[in-house]
Amino acid sequence: MEAANAVAHVKKTKDIQDESGATAIEYGLIAALIAVAIIAALQTLSGDLQSTFGDVSGALQSSSSSGGGGGGGTTP
Repeated sequence: MEAANAVAHVKKTKDIQDESGATAIEYGLIAALIAVAIIAALQTLSGDLQSTFGDVSGALQSSSSSGGGGGGGTTP
């Protein structure tokens, strides 16, 4: 009877170890799917971001080249 209990215990322990391996694989797959989603989102948004930064850069260059003196002090 004790031998049967020992065998059952070993089988349960082995099943738990097998499930933990499956859980690790599932977490890995979830992480991979999240990474793919992030990459896809960044590729979709990259054109908009590049356009926005280009607009800001153009605005800064045009404002700095328009002159303006702006010493701020008084002339004697």
